[in-house]
Amino acid sequence: MSAVRQELQRQLQRQLQMDTEEKLHNKVSVTDYQAIRDNILQSWRVSKRTESKDRIAQALDAFIAELTTVGESPIQTSIQNETNASLVNKAKLDSLVVKQSAQIRLWLRVENNNKFIRRKKKVREHIERFCLDFYNAQKTTPNSHEYILTIPYENDKDLDKQVYDLFQDMDSHADMDYCFIEVDAHEIGTDRSW
Repeated sequence: MSAVRQELQRQLQRQLQMDTEEKLHNKVSVTDYQAIRDNILQSWRVSKRTESKDRIAQALDAFIAELTTVGESPIQTSIQNETNASLVNKAKLDSLVVKQSAQIRLWLRVENNNKFIRRKKKVREHIERFCLDFYNAQKTTPNSHEYILTIPYENDKDLDKQVYDLFQDMDSHADMDYCFIEVDAHEIGTDRSW
């Protein structure tokens, strides 16, 4: 009985593999992707907010461009062979943009909302792991509440946005565990602060 079961499993695996290979070798053109994009935009329901529809269109265009750039998979290379127009290669674009990095000294205080809640340590660990670790945060001393962050940015507006987004993420993590935070940040070497 087990030999029959094993043979059935082998046949099913072969069939799945053949189906997958057939799907991989099917060619999808850019015009097909654009038709799907247009269909999505027509059927998408956004009430009284044209800017949302514009953002959806931009996201779909970026996704199509990502699918149609030359990559490692056979699907992407077959798509690229069918296109006549040159598409934007995101990797090249990112390499052309010169990014600077800012060293930021961040002071973080985490407190409980009331005396019945004891989650400060847990919240600080979550913030360190999920928010600050992205910016290679280093504590100035082992038990301090100060961190040195390295934030890559393109211009001052981008740096401000990243810092305020970081503050918002940290505040969300604290708020989910019934705590609140106080944050102070200064760029090292300048008089800039947030």
